[in-house]
Amino acid sequence: MGKTGLPQVASRLKEARLKSGLTQKQVARLLDVSDVQVCYWETGKRPIDLSSLSRLADIYGYSMAWFLGDENAASEQVSVAFRAGELSERDLKEIAWARRFVKNLDFLMEIAGVGEHE
Repeated sequence: MGKTGLPQVASRLKEARLKSGLTQKQVARLLDVSDVQVCYWETGKRPIDLSSLSRLADIYGYSMAWFLGDENAASEQVSVAFRAGELSERDLKEIAWARRFVKNLDFLMEIAGVGEHE
């Protein structure tokens, strides 16, 4: 990823995390990185690797293309309701799985021509 795209990726990472209601510490724990690393990604001080970006896209419920600046990519977040209080690592993994499942289902329905536009 070039330096020119880094600020946009960084701001979208932060936006997605905040909309997801997660802290940097929770995200760091799930990715097995430090919260300082998450901060670096969100401020654009360091580029994020594609593997971590893919995992964050699942956690936050956005497409990777949206993070990378594709304005044609859907920017709607896949929402998942969960109980209030501290989220465990298992909770975060299940939320990421549910969001990934919904994104994949939407994609399959789109290519099959099935959906709300019929």
